[in-house]
Amino acid sequence: MTAAPRRDASMTLLAEVMQRPLDPGYAAAAEARRAGGAATGRRRVPLTIALAVVAGAIAAAAVLDLRLPGLVDQHDLLTTQVEQRTAEAESLQQRLEGLRVEISGLQDAALVGSGAGSVDQARRLALLAGSAAAVGPGVEITLDDASITDAPVPGEGGGEADDDSGRVLARDVVTVVNGLWAAGAEAVAVNDHRLTSLAAIRAAGDAILVDFRALVPPYRITAIGDPQDLQIAFATSAAGTYLAGIEQNFGVQVSISGRSELEMPGDQGLRLRYARPPGPTGVAPNDAPTPPPTDQEVSP
Repeated sequence: MTAAPRRDASMTLLAEVMQRPLDPGYAAAAEARRAGGAATGRRRVPLTIALAVVAGAIAAAAVLDLRLPGLVDQHDLLTTQVEQRTAEAESLQQRLEGLRVEISGLQDAALVGSGAGSVDQARRLALLAGSAAAVGPGVEITLDDASITDAPVPGEGGGEADDDSGRVLARDVVTVVNGLWAAGAEAVAVNDHRLTSLAAIRAAGDAILVDFRALVPPYRITAIGDPQDLQIAFATSAAGTYLAGIEQNFGVQVSISGRSELEMPGDQGLRLRYARPPGPTGVAPNDAPTPPPTDQEVSP
């Protein structure tokens, strides 16, 4: 009697395909490639390390070659130049002060022949014009940016705060200066820079300029005059109200105090531009009242 065939005999080929999808030859070739690649990778590791070490050494040598002889020499050269220019500027400033004193003495000597009244008048006019130094009692107002704790916070108070709301702006300084002039100040200076009829206060980005000179906070505004009268007149003016508003709403630091004596240098940048000495008959020579060209300056 012959044995009956197994029912899964016909499934043998399908099972072989599922269990061994690759031909034995292909599997052997793939295994050989993997073994060769691993060996090659292991051989490349020391070579990569060696190349990295050589490249690092070359880069370090190049950096040292550039920094030591080049940058150090440039730094020393620039430092020496700055020191030389600073010494030259100080020497020129001292010479300028000496020439100013000499010119002032020559002017007084020239006016002596015209009488003592002429000398006093010239000094008074120089004081009012701002070209001469001024000394006397007065008021000092200091403005400074708001501290971190006093600065307004965005979103509070029903609106968004401006990034500059806590800083002292050029218009704040202008408002205070104009308020002091209106209150009766005889002379005004900002951070020891004397203000005249030709002075200008401007904003350049975040900086405040007085006659193109950048100021550094805190901003110290001084005015010569009767301390009590100046403080009362300023406090009751629109400028005083404005100053109180920026202090209360934006946290700008403000201080106002009277001073028994203030010293203000003269603005030496003032120059005589149009006037010239009259002729013997009291008019300009050749009866020509036309001023010289604006690109020329006439020294007194």
